[in-house]
Amino acid sequence: MADYLKLAQDAFEASTTFIDANWRRDWDYSLRAFNNEHAAGSKYLSEEYKARSRLFPPHTRTTIRKNEAAAMQAAFSNREMVQCEPANPNDVMSVASAEAMKEVLNYRLTKTIPTFQLYLGGVQDAQTVGAVCSYQYWEYEKNKDGKKIKDQPCIELRPIENIRIDGSAAWYDPVNTSPYLCDIIPMYVCDVQAMMENVDDKTGDPKWKKYSEEVIAKARPDLMDTTRRARLGGKQDPQEESTGIKAFDIVWVMRWFIRNADGDKTFYTLGTEELLTDVKPVEEVYFHGKRPYVIGYSILETHKALKNGLPMLTKPLQQESAEITNQRIDNVKFVLNKRWIVARGRQVDVQSLVRNVPGGVTLTTDPNTDIKESNWPDVTSSAFVEQDRLKASFDELAGNFSPSTKVANNAINDTLGGSRIAAAGAGLITEYMIRTINETWWEPVLRQLALLESYYETDEIILGVCANKAKLFPKFGISKITDMMLMNEVTVNVDMAMGEPSARMQKFLMATNAAIQIINTAPPSANVGEMIKEVYSNAGYRDGERFFNEQQDPRLAKAMQAVQQMHAQLQGKQMEMQQEAQLAQLEIQSNEKIKGAEIQVNAQRIQGDFQIRQSELALESQKLELEKVRLQMEAESASRDGQIKIAEMQSKIEQAQQKIAAERMKIEAQIQADRQMAVNELEKMVALHQTKVQGMLEMHSFKQEMKDKAKMEKMAELDEETEKENEESKAQESNNMNAMMVETLAQIIEKLNAPKKIDINYTNGIVDGANITTQV
Repeated sequence: MADYLKLAQDAFEASTTFIDANWRRDWDYSLRAFNNEHAAGSKYLSEEYKARSRLFPPHTRTTIRKNEAAAMQAAFSNREMVQCEPANPNDVMSVASAEAMKEVLNYRLTKTIPTFQLYLGGVQDAQTVGAVCSYQYWEYEKNKDGKKIKDQPCIELRPIENIRIDGSAAWYDPVNTSPYLCDIIPMYVCDVQAMMENVDDKTGDPKWKKYSEEVIAKARPDLMDTTRRARLGGKQDPQEESTGIKAFDIVWVMRWFIRNADGDKTFYTLGTEELLTDVKPVEEVYFHGKRPYVIGYSILETHKALKNGLPMLTKPLQQESAEITNQRIDNVKFVLNKRWIVARGRQVDVQSLVRNVPGGVTLTTDPNTDIKESNWPDVTSSAFVEQDRLKASFDELAGNFSPSTKVANNAINDTLGGSRIAAAGAGLITEYMIRTINETWWEPVLRQLALLESYYETDEIILGVCANKAKLFPKFGISKITDMMLMNEVTVNVDMAMGEPSARMQKFLMATNAAIQIINTAPPSANVGEMIKEVYSNAGYRDGERFFNEQQDPRLAKAMQAVQQMHAQLQGKQMEMQQEAQLAQLEIQSNEKIKGAEIQVNAQRIQGDFQIRQSELALESQKLELEKVRLQMEAESASRDGQIKIAEMQSKIEQAQQKIAAERMKIEAQIQADRQMAVNELEKMVALHQTKVQGMLEMHSFKQEMKDKAKMEKMAELDEETEKENEESKAQESNNMNAMMVETLAQIIEKLNAPKKIDINYTNGIVDGANITTQV
C-alpha cells in the first residue's frame, strides 16, 4: 500500500514552493490594491517618503465594488436563483423531477444557505485574487441525546492561499485534473479534540485518531502567510498568535485528495506529520464520487491552472496613476507651503518657518540675507490631462464607466447617445465577467448542491412546502416529492439578465413583443422556438424558455388550444344530442311497452269472455245430455218409482243448474276483480315509469343549467370513458325498469291463467265438473 502520508508531505512541499515562486507576490499585490495600499517594497512605504504624499487612488476598489453591485443586481433581482430543466422533456416524471428540484434548491438557497454573502464573496474573490474556491458538503450533527441538530447542505468559501493543487493541472478544470488537492483548514484545538472523541454512526469508532496535546501542538502554523496578512490589511493574524489558552490555539488540519494507481483517495492529516483518518476512496466518503470542490475565475487565461485577478490586469495603470497623483499633490503642497533657504549659523527661528502658521512671527537677524524664499511653479494642465487619460485607459481595460471617463473624452462629452455608447461597452465587459464567474464557479456549485439534495434531503416539511410551490398535484397528479424524483437527472443552470433595471425592463419588453410578433406572423416553415431563443439571448437571457409554459412551437400550442376548445364544444353538443336521443328512445320504448301491456290486457279480457262462453256452451251440452238421460229413463220405466226417480233427478238437475249459475256468477266476479286489479297495477307501473322518466329529464335539465352557469371546463371536457359509464348507467336503469314492468305483467298474466273449476254431483253418485282456464 502506498505511503499516503509521505505523498501528502511531498505534494504540500512542492505545491507551496510553486505558489510562493509564482503566485504569492501577485496575490499580495492584489489584496493590497483592494485595500487601497501600495505593494510591499514600494518606495512610498520607505522612510524617505514618510513626509511625502503617499495616496493610493482607489480605482481598483471602485471597479470591484461596481462589478459586485452589477452581480448583485443580476443575481438577486429575480426571485428564483436557479432554473432546472428535465433531462427528457417528453417524460412526465422527468419534468416533475425538474420542477421539484428547482423548488428545493430555491428553498435551500433562500432559507438555510447565506446565498447573498456567498455569491458576492465569490465574485469578490474571483476579481481580487483571480480565483474563487468553494467546498460543498452536507452538514449533519446530533447532540449527546441523539437528537438531530443540523441536517442541511452547506457551501463554504475557501481562501485560495489555503488551497494546494499541482501547477500542471488543466486550465479548464484544475480541481479534477490535478493529481492532488489539499485544503488547509485552521481549527481550534478543542474542536480537533472533539472530533477525536465523536463516534462515527456507521463504524462505531471515533471519527479521528486520538493524539496527545503535544502532538496536536506541533500542527501550529510556524510560518507567516504574507497573503493572509495582506488580506487582513496589515492587522494581526489571529491564526498565528497564541492566546495563552491551549484549547483555543489554532492548528492546521489538512483535507487531502490524492489520485494514484489505486484510484482517487481522501483523508485528513494533522499538519503534515500525522494521519487523522484512514485513507478511503472518494466514492466511499462522497456518494457522487467527485471531489467536492469548485474553482472559478473572473478572467479567462488559457493554459494556466490559476489566473490573475483584476488588480494584476490593471497594475501598471494603477501604479502610474498613483505616481502622477502623488507628484501633483506634492507640487500643490509646495506651492501652498513654500520652501525656505536659511543661512547656516544665523540666528533664525527655523521652527517658526517649518510650522508656517498664518499670522505667525519668525525672528531673524538680517531678513534680507538670512532667509531666502524657494519658489515652485504651479501645477500645469498636462498633469490633469495625463491623469484623465490614465483613468480612461484604466476604465477601458477594467470595463468601468464613470463620469470622469465621459469628461475625458471630448467626442462623447456633450451627447447622451455618446454616453450610452460608452456605457454599453463597459457594460458588456461587466456582463462578460459575471457570466464567466457563473459558468466556471456558480453553476458547477449548484450542480453539486443538486447532487447533495438528491441523496441526503429527508426533511418532510421542506419537501411538502416545495411540492406545493411546484404544484405537482395539479400538474402531474403527484402529492409529494419522493426519493426517486430527486434522483432523476436534471440540468441546473442560472439565467441572469444583466444591466441597469430600467434598461433590463426595456430589453425584456422589446424581446417579449418581438417574440409575440414572431408567433403571430411567422410562416409555417419557420422554426419559431429557435427564433424566440435568439430574441431573448440578444436581450441578455440564456434562451427565454422559462417564459413559456410549453416546450413546443408557440403557434402550434395556440392552434392546439383552439382545436381543443372546438373539440370540447363539439363533444358537448354530441353529448347533449346523445342524451336527448336516449331520453326520446326511452320515452318511445316506455310508450310501446304501455301500449303492448294494454293490448295484452284487452286480449286477456277477450280470451276470458271466450272461455266463459265456451263454459256456458259446455253447460248447455251437459243439460241436453241430462235431458236425453231423462227421456231414456222415462221410456224405459213408466212406473211410479221411475217417475219418482225422474222427479228426484229433475230436482237435482235444477239444483245443479242453480249451483252452476252461482259458480258462473262467482267466476265472472272473480275474473272481473282480477281484470280490475291488473288494470290498477298496470296504471301504477305506468305512473311510476313516467315519474322516473320525468326525473331523468329534470336531472338532465339541472346538469345542463349548472354547466351553462358555472362554465366549468372540467364538465365540458369529460372523456369518452366517463361518457361510456354514464350511458351504461342510463341503459342499466332503463333495463331494470323494463324488467320490473315485465315481471309485474308476468304475475298478472299468471293470475289470469289460473284454472277455475265447477263441480257437479249427480244422483247416481257420479261427480263431474267443468274446468275454466284462460290462455294468454
